[in-house]
This record gives sequence, C-alpha cells and structure tokens, in this order.
Amino acid sequence: MRTVNVLVSLAFLSMPVAQAAPIILPGAPGQGAQELTPEEAIEIADTSYTRDDARFMRDMIPHHQQAVVMAELVEERTNNEEVKEIAGRILTAQADEIVFMTGWLTERGEEVPSPHDAHQMHTSHDMAGMASPEDLERLRGSEGVEFDRLFLTLMIAHHEGALEMVEDLLDQPGAAYDPVLFEFVNDVDKDQSSEIDQMNKMLVALSPDPRANLAAGFEDAEQAILNMALIAALPKPPGFFDPKNPAGMPLAKPKKEDEDASPDALPEVHEGHHQNHAEHMGEMLADDANSDDAYSDDDSASDEDESEASESQDEQSNDDNEWSDRSPL
Repeated sequence: MRTVNVLVSLAFLSMPVAQAAPIILPGAPGQGAQELTPEEAIEIADTSYTRDDARFMRDMIPHHQQAVVMAELVEERTNNEEVKEIAGRILTAQADEIVFMTGWLTERGEEVPSPHDAHQMHTSHDMAGMASPEDLERLRGSEGVEFDRLFLTLMIAHHEGALEMVEDLLDQPGAAYDPVLFEFVNDVDKDQSSEIDQMNKMLVALSPDPRANLAAGFEDAEQAILNMALIAALPKPPGFFDPKNPAGMPLAKPKKEDEDASPDALPEVHEGHHQNHAEHMGEMLADDANSDDAYSDDDSASDEDESEASESQDEQSNDDNEWSDRSPL
C-alpha cells in the first residue's frame, strides 16, 4: 500500500504544470470584456476601495470648495430670497461633504489635497464644470438680477460637472464598492440633480424674454407675440354686454385662405346676423306659401279634369244606351 502511494505521488509530480487561466472582467451591455492581471483582479476583489475611488475623492474636494466660494458671494449681492435659500443649502451641504471626504482619505492613508488648489485635479475642468477665474471675477463684480442669472448659470454647470464625475467613477471596474462611498456617491447624484432642476426653473423666471414664463393658453401666447404683459384684469360690471354679440356666442375660428368652409365651423357673429336670419326665414316661409298655392291650384285643376272626364263618360254611356235602343238586335 505504501509503494502504491509513492508511485501515485511521483506520477502526479511528473504531470506538466497547467498554464494559469486568463482572468476576464465582463463588460457592460454593448461593451467588450477586459482581461485583467492578477494584481488588478485582487484590487477589484478588495471591497475596501480602489485607486479610482481615492482619485474621485481628491478631485471632488476642490470641486466642492469652488461651489462654497460662489455660494458665499450670494448674501451681499442679491435680495432674491429663492437664490439665497438654495445658495445656503449648497454652502452647508458641500462644506460638510468636504469634511467627510477629507476624513475618508485620511483614514485610508491617502493624500489629502488642498481645497483651494484646483490645479491638482485629475479630472479636466471642462468636464467637471469648473468656473474659470474670469467667471469668478465677473460674479464678484455683479449684483442684483445680473448676479442672480450669472450665479445660477455657473452653479448649474458646476453641478452638472459633479454628475459627470460620478458617472465616470461608476464606469470604472470595481469602483464605489465601499458601502460608505457608494452611499455618498448616490447622495451627490440625487441632491445635485434636484438642485439643478430648481435652479433651472429659477433661471427661466429671471429671463427677460416674454416667452420664458408662458403658461398654456391663447391669451398668454398673444401677449408674448405683442411683447406685452398683463398688469391687471377687471371683471365685467353688472349688466354689461356686447351690443354686437348680446348672446355672448363664441367667435368663429379663423380659417385659412385655401380652406373650404367647414359645416362644423361656428357661425360668425356680427351686427346684421339676426336680421339676415329673419329675412332668410321669411323667404323660406314665402317659398313654402307659394308652394302651397301651387299645390292648391294643381289640386283644383285636377278636380276639374276629373269632373270633365266623368261628364264625358256619362255622355258616352247615354249615347251607347240610345244606340242600343235603336238597334234591331
């Protein structure tokens, strides 16, 4: 039994060593698979964090800091309460998130960047929606409605850049597996998407274009076309009516020049409508009366014809009787 064991062991050791199988990372739908090295596979399997996670946090710290700088300018440059409110929320939330990201990097022994040094960002400023130094100077030099428009425009682009950074992180293999980081990334996506919607509505309300705040309806569109604004609308006084349209009938819909008259179109209301209608009815009644007279005349003529035919038949009958009396047969 001992000899057999030795032989089996020697046979096993004499077998050729199999080559290591490649490590394949499946791609997202519509994308190809990716072959990984053992080191990359180990890094992905480690659910603590990846290099992409740390890089995202380092880039997001100066990104958040610029939003804090812009939000701090609001209080002294506008009296728009909606702008002040959303700027206050941005200032509080992103300042707290900077503290969180700094602690997250420190606990993992990662380098913590200076919040004010945006040049250290790995992500391009264009993709991140960062405001340029010239943009910030224009923002500092404006006030009132001009400041509101510029602030909202820059902050919307800034928030959209943050969403691009989140999307780029989630596209990386193994990124955001850390539960704490995953929750933070989702909060950034949800909160800043909601703030983008709010700021877009506020920016539209500040637009000088009269079409910007149109509601559904013909009257609003008419005001915009005429470049006018409705200041006030008073109800009709008691007893008021339009002498040209006392019944308050709706006006006829405008028709195109090449469009035939539709039987369903509303009748046009004008001053002589009722009079023309009465005249038309009178003509119809007169025609009916003439028709009745004609029918009556025709009936009389018919009665006379029938009477003459009856008399002719009686005369013929008398002639026949007289002839039969005279006949020898």
